[in-house]
Amino acid sequence: MEKDINSIIEICDDMFDDAIRLKATDIHIEPYDFSLRIRFRILGELKIMREISREDKDEFIARLKVIAKLDVAEKRRPQDGRINLKIKDENIDVRISILPLLRGEKIVLRILNKNNFTFNINQLVRDEGELNLLNKVINKNNGLILVSGPAGSGKTTTIYTILNKLKTEKNNIMTIEDPVEYIFNGINQSQTNYSVGYTFELGLNSILRQDPDIILVGELREEGTTQLAIRAAETGHLVLSSIHTNDCASAIFRLLGMNVKKHLLISALNAMISQRLVRVLCENCKEKIDMKKETKQKLGLDLSRKYEIYRSCGCDQCIDGYKERIAILEIVKVDQEIRRLLEKNPYIDDIREKLHEKHIKSLMESGIELLLEGKISLEEVEKLKI
Repeated sequence: MEKDINSIIEICDDMFDDAIRLKATDIHIEPYDFSLRIRFRILGELKIMREISREDKDEFIARLKVIAKLDVAEKRRPQDGRINLKIKDENIDVRISILPLLRGEKIVLRILNKNNFTFNINQLVRDEGELNLLNKVINKNNGLILVSGPAGSGKTTTIYTILNKLKTEKNNIMTIEDPVEYIFNGINQSQTNYSVGYTFELGLNSILRQDPDIILVGELREEGTTQLAIRAAETGHLVLSSIHTNDCASAIFRLLGMNVKKHLLISALNAMISQRLVRVLCENCKEKIDMKKETKQKLGLDLSRKYEIYRSCGCDQCIDGYKERIAILEIVKVDQEIRRLLEKNPYIDDIREKLHEKHIKSLMESGIELLLEGKISLEEVEKLKI
């Protein structure tokens, strides 16, 4: 029996070691009739790593519940928790989510490894002009800054990078998050708990009584939270939040559709940041190819020019031809010209057209630049289509 327990512990430890070594962001453990399938999300893509046999699967799940301090006997309800690991002198936080399915329990482990990120704003933005613009919009004393993008696009990392830049002994930075992903010294972080009624709205109301200078609201979901965030931005606080939309124009259009006072929203909104994460090609194995005519047409490029681009191959120094992921940002400073447009209840295409007129670089345009520089593949650019 002792040997069996040690074997399960070793399997579990090996899984975490492999995930950290490969810089996986998530581990998916999925139940089948006779086994568990384990997949890692690496550079945004899921990859099958191993299977746990029928003989070991119950003990393996129990082991994860034990180290997460969850109820081992509970198999009918979802459970959530955290695991603190120490691997090679590194402290790693892991968020665990367990969901009962027809064939057993599915577990997703979100690996929160601060060592994978610098949280340095100079490394977040490639373009010097965009960096200057970002520094300008975040160094205001009040107003609302929204970061938009789909799930997994790096919004949280960007927001923490901004807070890390703004963190000084003179600022009282308060957050309400769901959940807290990375813990920072010098930032007062609070986490929602819907089971006891502690919502974004209640948390933000309480934060406003804590003499804050800078406030992070993890996400604008409900109209009540949005109204409070706008009021806070209007009354002398710098407010950061996120919203799930595809680009800056979509985020602005979503906000205008909420049941909030439009004139207050337009006045409070300082800036929008939309982003995606794209995989960077491995320099050791990427292969040069000529761009096809139909591709030039799709990307709006000069048909008479010859463009050389690269595709992924794969070698022992990378993962499927890719080495890392970098962020592509679209940064919009909301000026009087944009505010006058928003007062007219514009359609989403009107907003996009205005941003184009103001030469604000879109996510697609940034992606095409990276493609022509040989840094990313056509496959990554195609993912940027809205």
